[in-house]
Amino acid sequence: MSRASNSSLLRYGFELDKSYFVDIGTNTELVMSLLNVLIVHPIPLLILFRKSRNMKMNIRRGYIAMHISFMTYELIFFFLVRIYALMPWSGLYCEGPLCRLGLPRQVILALISLSIVILQPPFAFLIIQMHQLLIVDSPLKLSKRVQIGMATVQLTIMTLNVVGFTVFGREPDNADSILQEPEIAYYASRGKVLLFGGPGDPQYLKKGSSAGIGRETARRFAENGAKVTITGRNVKALQVVGDIRSKETQEAIVNETMKKFGKIDVLVNNAGAIIPNAEGKRGLDVPVEELRAVMDLNLDSVVAITQLATPHLEKTKGAI
Repeated sequence: MSRASNSSLLRYGFELDKSYFVDIGTNTELVMSLLNVLIVHPIPLLILFRKSRNMKMNIRRGYIAMHISFMTYELIFFFLVRIYALMPWSGLYCEGPLCRLGLPRQVILALISLSIVILQPPFAFLIIQMHQLLIVDSPLKLSKRVQIGMATVQLTIMTLNVVGFTVFGREPDNADSILQEPEIAYYASRGKVLLFGGPGDPQYLKKGSSAGIGRETARRFAENGAKVTITGRNVKALQVVGDIRSKETQEAIVNETMKKFGKIDVLVNNAGAIIPNAEGKRGLDVPVEELRAVMDLNLDSVVAITQLATPHLEKTKGAI
């Protein structure tokens, strides 16, 4: 315990991270990823590349793609960037060779998100192909057009995830002051820190149409010619100011939109948050009876505004 005793006292248990866990975690990830990339995945790949009458070609292709995607994921995530989450701080510590090369932040974020989403398409393809083999002469059998449509939707969603994380994963405005915090300063001294905000408070990876993802969504709609009504608690950026949990604000959003534009084509339910209680506790640490505020925001307000907007959306054949 000599290393721990010599470590300066840090918050959130970071003294243990500093003394033990970050090195153990990142080194273990490195060794396991190299074993997987060089041994574990290549062995079944060699078997799959050999022709076999016992496996359909599409199934073999699906398994090959899945192993290659896992190899790519492990190579990027656990070797080239080597990510360690700085919980509860909103940030990541990166000490892989790509981070040490000084690559732009957006490039690293794009690689991180790409390494994760690349796992999904091969798995979905494999599931669909197995479904097609099991369902014979049934209306549940998927046509080529449906399969292509499903693949297109998934690839679009995956691409948006990569773009969203890259675009919204910006440094907070107070990044310089956060970097002075003892926990973050230690990691910044030994590698690259990708900051998003303070503990549990990422600045731009947020919901709500007056900031972060909500603001960018509204801006993109407007750039494409849409007439946009936004709401939230940031008075400087809003047309309808208020708390989305209140009935008055919900009615004002719909009424003001109809009054100004005469119709509603799209409703984006974007507001949401994990609200701490009076003691600063969040999520599962909050007693059930105190979770009402979270449910009011994340569930009740969504249902209420959807109910108010649905009659107008039905008239325009709109979408939620």
